[in-house]
Amino acid sequence: MRRPIYFQDLPIILDLCPKYANVMEPNILSTLYSAAVERETRWGTLNSQGRWIIGDSGHGHFLPQIDDRFHGPWLKEVGPRPSAEQMHAKGLEILVACLSYFKGRGYVDWVRRGVCAYNAGTNNVAAARFPDLVTTGHDYGADVMGIAFTLLSGTDGWEP
Repeated sequence: MRRPIYFQDLPIILDLCPKYANVMEPNILSTLYSAAVERETRWGTLNSQGRWIIGDSGHGHFLPQIDDRFHGPWLKEVGPRPSAEQMHAKGLEILVACLSYFKGRGYVDWVRRGVCAYNAGTNNVAAARFPDLVTTGHDYGADVMGIAFTLLSGTDGWEP
């Protein structure tokens, strides 16, 4: 599978991740984030909009599908075509906030819950006994974790 935007944006993501080393090892964080973007938008390969995809019934914006119902002021600030750095910095900020929420509360499955919260919100995931049940397709966390493991194994079949 070709993911040209992924290979263009990966250096940006790798540069952004070390600032969150207190939450998670940067290479693991970059892999989780990349897997979440793959789940959200297949890295822009399913349409001609590239990085500036609008999804989720008009509420998800750009590759990381930043929700205008929760991040409206940021979206107004950056406009309709933010740089790759801006969109990935915000996407990572959101993912790290979700991961930190569950890590700080001592959840054993904090990584999976954090990934699920990226999709469904921290309150919804915190209230759920099984976090995937409140996510899109009821499999978001499992799918993102599977994509991440595939990326880490180097057997993903993606070509630059």
